[in-house]
Amino acid sequence: MIPAKRALANASASSNPAAAADDPSTLIDAYALERSFPLGVPMRILHWYGDRTAMLRQVESHRSFRFGAHPERDLPGRQIFVLVLGEASRADHWQMYGYGRATNPKLETATNLVRLSDIVTPWSASRMSVPIIVSRKKGTDPDGYFPERAIMRAFSEAGFATYWISNQIAFGGYDSPISVVARDADHVSFHNVADYTNPGSYDEVLIPPLKAAIDSGAQKLFVVLHTLGSHENYAYRYPDQFDVFKPSLKGVAHVDNNQPSLAENIQNSYDNSVIYTDDVIAKVIEVLRSTGAVSTMWYVSDHGEDLINKSCSLTGHGSGTDNNFRIPSVFWYSDSYADAFAANIEQLKEHAKERATTENVFESMIDMAGLDFPGHDRTWSLFSASWQQHPRIVTPLFGQVRADFDHSGRSANCQMVTPP
Repeated sequence: MIPAKRALANASASSNPAAAADDPSTLIDAYALERSFPLGVPMRILHWYGDRTAMLRQVESHRSFRFGAHPERDLPGRQIFVLVLGEASRADHWQMYGYGRATNPKLETATNLVRLSDIVTPWSASRMSVPIIVSRKKGTDPDGYFPERAIMRAFSEAGFATYWISNQIAFGGYDSPISVVARDADHVSFHNVADYTNPGSYDEVLIPPLKAAIDSGAQKLFVVLHTLGSHENYAYRYPDQFDVFKPSLKGVAHVDNNQPSLAENIQNSYDNSVIYTDDVIAKVIEVLRSTGAVSTMWYVSDHGEDLINKSCSLTGHGSGTDNNFRIPSVFWYSDSYADAFAANIEQLKEHAKERATTENVFESMIDMAGLDFPGHDRTWSLFSASWQQHPRIVTPLFGQVRADFDHSGRSANCQMVTPP
């Protein structure tokens, strides 16, 4: 089979980023050539330049867009709202979602934490899923770019200083569409010089710039933290002290996630990356708690992940499986937020077990912060009494058939979502 990220690279040259490759074997060779040295260097430079040019063109095309967002009421004191974008984290490997391993030792004991128990992503790859989380782009939209600006613009219009702080890279076939929405923040920084195929910075690298944003003196802050989470190679995503489950992939050179003999190592390393994510989220919460501000932290993963096992040979993400679509999401709030927005917390808790998607995040965060704008649709907001459940339409990345997640079958081996 074609690993998901490689297949996505094959499809990325198409004007439709969901298009499947006609001849996978040929495209795999092209992928290998581009990654080679020295022949692949000019190809990588050309792709970098093309990705950067496309990104800047898209940024310029919607620069004049305005939401007309404003606060519904004035609040005394500081407000700090943080959205943490997870990466490749599947719900059923979180202790908080019933997993048998202790992968959430800190969040399990956290106070003021709400778990969204049934949330899915419409797409199983970052370049399509992240824009849906931070904009009004719907899951049925197959285009890589969206003509509206992202949620950071709405918060900026309402008087917030906005930050996008990323542990991913700025340019690339997978990254440039995300960088387009990142540019809607007032302050944008990238803290990882390595791409996903190499060891790089751990996600805790985001904590110092978060503290710096808080120390900037702005009374109202909206911050997006974009993590590398549980992206393969999983052992690259956590420090040695989080290598809890063994044998793992730590120290294993040239990991092949399609190798059945490594199944135990792969699962152990993946679970270790979830333990580390738990620690990073706990650190973000502690930073916010220490400010005494009206503050919240919403963690939501962009998509899930497939791990090779005896019944299914799929690996990575980009496939239309249950494990790719079901994601973890938790919301933390300060005591002062509960005092200022008691009705919001009540509504969120009421809707926490409802069937939701990442399409709900944008409108929900507008209500969460007490904002409004013309066209704000509260039927998508988990913080509103007007919330309604919408059909959860998902799209397997390498197929054109959309499926209603809740009214489709599942294949026997890999739990592939199969339309009736």
